[in-house]
Amino acid sequence: MEIIQTENGLHLKDSILWLDGECKKSQLNFISSIESYQQFKHSPQAQVITSYETAKLITPLREAQNALICEFNRPFSVGNLELELIPSGHIFGGSMLRIKYQQESLLYAPVIQTKKTNIQRQIQVGKSDTLLLGANNLDSSGHQSIKKEYEKLREFVSQKMLSGTQRVNILCSLSISSDLTHFFSNSEIKVVTHHDIYRLNKAYEDSGRPVGKYTLFKGRASLPEKPCVVLFPFKTQLGSHIRTEVPDGSVAVIDDSRWNPIHLDALRIPEYRTKINSAAGISEIKKFIKCVDPKKIILFGPYSKAMRSNLSEHHANTNEVYKNHQPSLF
Repeated sequence: MEIIQTENGLHLKDSILWLDGECKKSQLNFISSIESYQQFKHSPQAQVITSYETAKLITPLREAQNALICEFNRPFSVGNLELELIPSGHIFGGSMLRIKYQQESLLYAPVIQTKKTNIQRQIQVGKSDTLLLGANNLDSSGHQSIKKEYEKLREFVSQKMLSGTQRVNILCSLSISSDLTHFFSNSEIKVVTHHDIYRLNKAYEDSGRPVGKYTLFKGRASLPEKPCVVLFPFKTQLGSHIRTEVPDGSVAVIDDSRWNPIHLDALRIPEYRTKINSAAGISEIKKFIKCVDPKKIILFGPYSKAMRSNLSEHHANTNEVYKNHQPSLF
């Protein structure tokens, strides 16, 4: 199986299957998560494969007649391809895709998180001949440092509230927003969430994973009288930036290596800024690779060149995805 990277995304050569890409009506597009849906322009006419959990978060997919909504760990066939969705561990509904063709298998893993959190579904790993891996994070820091960053953030919020600040607005990736809701709720700090995070929290709860106490942000009039944190995602489900919705108050930003650093404007400089990566770091990725035990690794994404250099000493057959520079017509 050969994977080609085009201007429209990743494509399995000589097939109708695209991986988080933009494809035509007659082709089939696998959507790995709600974040992928937000990041790429998905044609409403194209046929779609996605997880049941991801479809719950995206209204157009729930209502689309051309969407194949799948449960995890249930193999199915599309033509001569056998496909199976596997939990990726990084967000509600986040999926990897195992592809089998004849005697060959490929695991598409765009974003993974190997560490178990309070609410997210645990990643599952199986052996494959080829690993198509997203290079999203080169940090070597482990899960313990994330806990420390949460505690530092709580200390900042507590100090602001003690000094009389009514609210602290926190901008973060959608991937960690429900975990943050859970963390602040358990810390007995009032939590108000943007609509996208609210929907994500409700989806977790509907699947039996409690997130804690929180309310929906409906504008400044909906904010409680007591001090609170207000959680916003970097982008809305429509893909637009969130800048204009952030109310008055202190601003904290949690950057993620998977996304460009967000900035409000010259008058809203964050008082607190840190980085918490939603994707597994290089040390976790190496453990993941050992479990998959691939004969070949193909990397794609912003850090593919640097990750190839890092992984080559551990796995000799590591390459970057072939890039087709011709127009998508070809």
